[in-house]
Amino acid sequence: MLCGKARTRDVVDASVVTIALACGAIVFTSDPEDIAHLSATSDVKPGLVIRRV
Repeated sequence: MLCGKARTRDVVDASVVTIALACGAIVFTSDPEDIAHLSATSDVKPGLVIRRV
């Protein structure tokens, strides 16, 4: 569902965002823009803490 709402086909990033939001986890990624877009699209507050590696 998140992929459709965000208009992306990246199911791996969407899965990471969904699980991280549910757990309140910090996401470490080399692609923070995609993760941030998916997080913002989810409308879950507070949003994710995203760190570039």
